Amino acid sequence: MSEKSKKRENYRVIILKILLVISALIWSFFMVVMTGAGLVFNRESYGQNIMQTGIFFIISGILMVSGTVLSLFRKKVLNLISVILSCTGFILCMIMLCRLVNHADRNGWRDNFTLTPVSDMYRTRIMPVIIPSVFSVALAVRNYFSYK
Repeated sequence: MSEKSKKRENYRVIILKILLVISALIWSFFMVVMTGAGLVFNRESYGQNIMQTGIFFIISGILMVSGTVLSLFRKKVLNLISVILSCTGFILCMIMLCRLVNHADRNGWRDNFTLTPVSDMYRTRIMPVIIPSVFSVALAVRNYFSYK
């Protein structure tokens, strides 16, 4: 590989890492953690079960963002921890999303203005965490196997 193509590849990787961090902060952190914080904050209205779901949303968001940050480094141990954190956070997030959506549908939660189910809103806000989760795991695996 020529020096010019190596530089070009390095720039691409840096740009992709920046996009990964931005998407992780928006979806994995902001959307998931704010959803969890809203459920915890309104625990009097929702009850103990949904409050626990909110706490687990917050934990899953922190795990996914931690996994993304660790995937940026080239140390094998950090990349292994990154994969574990990202996968654990993503699985926990999806379990909590399923739990919340089922509860919302079972109790007939609807938007007051559009009358659409609230579960649709939760799905559209939280499902995009798939993107940064997959990319952070891919980056960590790439780093794990490509550097000595």
